[in-house]
Amino acid sequence: MIPVMDRWDVRAEQIADPALRKIPVVVISASGFARETIGTQLKAYEVLAKPLELGHFLKTVRDVCGRGDSDEGSSSTPG
Repeated sequence: MIPVMDRWDVRAEQIADPALRKIPVVVISASGFARETIGTQLKAYEVLAKPLELGHFLKTVRDVCGRGDSDEGSSSTPG
């Protein structure tokens, strides 16, 4: 729960800004709303429930960054 603005307000502002609207959003939520409802309303790339499952979170971050599982266990440094 965010003071002043809720997640819908924040996302609406992001979508309204042409420079920000295409940034993929991963929502992490403990709310009682269905995943599909949150995902659709917020146009989220993925919705993850709390308590967060770390492996799924890390895979989602790799996917959204376009890295997929190809660097699983890799020790290369981004550069």
